[in-house]
Amino acid sequence: MMDNQLPERFTLQIKYILFVTGVVFFNMLSRYVFSPLLLEVERSFNISHAVASRFFLYISIGYAIAMLCSGYVSTVINHRGTIILSSAMVGVTVILVALSSSLPLIYTGLFLLGMGSGFYAPSGISVITSMVVRDDWGKALAVHEIGPNLSLVAAPLMANLFIRFTSWRGVLIAIGMLSLLMAYLFFRFNRGGNFPGQPLNLSNIIPLLKKPSFWLLMLFFCFALGGVQGVYSLLPAFLVTEKGFEAVYANNLFGISRIICIVAIFFSGFLVDRIGIKKTIFLILLCSGAAILLLAISSGAILLIMIFLQPAIIALFFPAGLAALSSIGPPQTRNLVVSLII
Repeated sequence: MMDNQLPERFTLQIKYILFVTGVVFFNMLSRYVFSPLLLEVERSFNISHAVASRFFLYISIGYAIAMLCSGYVSTVINHRGTIILSSAMVGVTVILVALSSSLPLIYTGLFLLGMGSGFYAPSGISVITSMVVRDDWGKALAVHEIGPNLSLVAAPLMANLFIRFTSWRGVLIAIGMLSLLMAYLFFRFNRGGNFPGQPLNLSNIIPLLKKPSFWLLMLFFCFALGGVQGVYSLLPAFLVTEKGFEAVYANNLFGISRIICIVAIFFSGFLVDRIGIKKTIFLILLCSGAAILLLAISSGAILLIMIFLQPAIIALFFPAGLAALSSIGPPQTRNLVVSLII
């Protein structure tokens, strides 16, 4: 899409949407892969679960800071430049983490990885919704959500595949190189997003903060992201150490269980059309919470069912949630809404 084009129908923009989807796939893969590799890293540095779980805290801190600063970046280099910067930064920092020889260096690399990843979402959502007409937002965002959900599948399966031939460091280097390649391909072939974002300042955010829907969506995204990333980050280690699963089996089961998420996100559009966005979000969060509780206390067949069912339920949230999020405020402040809420 050229920068002077108006939004078009979904079918005319699908190839550009797929480019953005590829960027978010490697963006999320670089973060999610630490979950199936966590026990390997623990053994490498002889650290406990508690110490290793701090990895996700450092990533999240960097992610949150970058989300708040992303508007300043996109005003200078446009949304397209911000997406390229995010993808390249993710690739470089994953490789740096792989080459780190001490925990302080790893923590620093993970913080920078979180920052690189955090620059993406406000610009990515803004670019997607600028490409297509409003009636096609649901379709475009559903395709976009294939990226994060496919990375949930790929992370444990790639970890199991690569770990046979190399260490956890080799897995990270491979993912870093692929992310750098994706940054180049986006730079070379995608022309969407040649427009600036809005910086985070009082004149821009005060009107948003006065909207009750803004705060309600923030609460909903807290629950939804916790149901995805919080559960995903520690579930493999939980299955191995608390439920007695063998590590390779746990990772394979973990990855395969996420395949259903890719199918589920398209069902979200059906739910929204049938019962509306508000009822869809409420129903999904209620069912996801019940599934997480059962993950914690169940065993045997029920545990296996919940391993598959919980991620499928929460995957339904994001097309509906992002559509609601994109409707808050004028289009020029859409990147701010995304950065503040997520």
